Amino acid sequence: METGAFGEATIYPGWSKVFGAFHRKHPEIELILVTNLCKKYTEEEIELLAEHDHLCISLETLDAEKFAKIRVNGDLELLLKNLEMIRKVIDRKHYGRSRITISSVICNLTWQDIPQVSAFAFRYGYEYRVNNLEKRKNSIGVQEGLLQQVEELSEEERGQIREHLQNAQNYAKEHGNIMSVDAGLMERANRNYNLFQVYDNNPIYRAFSLKYPFGTADMQLSVEYDHLGQQHSGIKMKCGTELELAWQEPFNTFVVREIFIYKRGAFAPKYGQKVFLDYKKKVKWEYLVCYSPQVEDENVEWVMLQILDWWEEGSQ
Repeated sequence: METGAFGEATIYPGWSKVFGAFHRKHPEIELILVTNLCKKYTEEEIELLAEHDHLCISLETLDAEKFAKIRVNGDLELLLKNLEMIRKVIDRKHYGRSRITISSVICNLTWQDIPQVSAFAFRYGYEYRVNNLEKRKNSIGVQEGLLQQVEELSEEERGQIREHLQNAQNYAKEHGNIMSVDAGLMERANRNYNLFQVYDNNPIYRAFSLKYPFGTADMQLSVEYDHLGQQHSGIKMKCGTELELAWQEPFNTFVVREIFIYKRGAFAPKYGQKVFLDYKKKVKWEYLVCYSPQVEDENVEWVMLQILDWWEEGSQ
C-alpha cells in the first residue's frame, strides 16, 4: 500500500493509528510511504516509519536555504535528524526488508545538487531515484514560472545534467549502489533533445500533424505518464471521437496499444491508477486509418492511440 505520493500523509491527525492498525491487521501487505520528513515525530511514529517496507524521502539538495525555498515548510536539519533516528531503529531491530530511497526532482533549481545528494544517498546505502519535474497546475512555483523542466533548460545546462547523472550511475554500478532515473530523463537532458522527435518519426503521428497541425478540442498529440513514471506518446482522443487519416507511405501493418485515461478522481479498477495500458495488438491499415475508441467504462474520459511499430507487410 503506497501513501503520500500526492501529499504529505504524516501531517494528518491520527495518521499513525490508521497506518499502524492496517499494518497489524495485514502484515503481509507492504507499506510504502512518500514523505519529506519535515515535522517532529513521536518515538512511536518513528518506530512505525521504520517498520515501513519502503520509505521514499523527497530530497533535492543539502543546502538548507535552498531546501526551504523549494519545499513547503522545508526544514533540512529536521529531515536529516528524523532520517537518522529511523535508520537507527531499522539497524537496532534488524528490519532487513526495510528500504529507503532518496528521491530528487530535477529542475532548474536542483540539477546542480545531483553530485552532493547522490553521494549522500550512496554513503548510507540508500537507493537514489531521480525524476523530472512534473508541472502541476496547483504548484505555486509552476504558476509563477520559477520552476522549469529539464527539457526547458539551455543546451549547456542539459549537458551538465547528463554528465552528473552518468557520473552518479557509474559510481553506483562500481560500488553496488542502486540508482534509478525517471523514464526519458537522460534523453531529455541530451543537448540535441527534440521533444517532437517521437511524432516526427512516426507515419501515423506525422499524418495527424499534417491534417490537424494544432489538434482539435477532442483530438491532439499528447504525452501521458503511468504510475511508474513511464512516458507514453500518442493521439489522445475523447471517447466517441472518430479519426480518419490518409497517407502515401508503404506501411500497412502496425502494432498499436490503447491507453485509457480516467476522469479526475476515478481510477482503473485493476491497478488503481489513472492511466491504464491495454494489450498490444497488430492491425492492418492500407493508406487509411479509421479508428474510434470503444470503451464500456463510463469513468474513462480519453483514450490514447499509441503506435508502437510499423512495417510493410511481407518486408519482415
